[in-house]
Amino acid sequence: MNPLFDEKQRFTQWWLYAGIVPVLVLEVVTLSKEAQVWYDWWPLLLSIAIFSLFLLVSMRTVITDEVITVYYFPLLLKPKTFLWADIDKAYVRQYSPISEYGGWGIKGMGSKYGKAYNVKGNQGLQLELKNGQKLLIGTQRMQELDQILQQHFKQYLNN
Repeated sequence: MNPLFDEKQRFTQWWLYAGIVPVLVLEVVTLSKEAQVWYDWWPLLLSIAIFSLFLLVSMRTVITDEVITVYYFPLLLKPKTFLWADIDKAYVRQYSPISEYGGWGIKGMGSKYGKAYNVKGNQGLQLELKNGQKLLIGTQRMQELDQILQQHFKQYLNN
């Protein structure tokens, strides 16, 4: 089945890398002067691993007539799938990543706002499930997503 919506996002915030790259450079300079044995290099290796993780992480949202699927590579081993039949309301909205969910990523376990899958920005698809759970899926294409909801899923907009 062809998707109605397919969006892939990555961590591309300049400030994120501006914080990591200087640490890597400082560690390389310090270690090149002071490292005596191989295990002195573990802080650098850890920083490289964290930096690499940010480069690798991607979130993809696919919406079809039947489901919404969220892929969050490599943090989710299996994609999260939400059936439209299990959704009570769906709408796009602006949100506060920090105050509502504690930042970006896979967030909000136990939060009154529910769970969030986001990578950047402050716009998302808010889902209210029939079982009472809430879920927010971040998007950089809010207007396009709103149009798709208006055209294909109007019954979920104002229950």
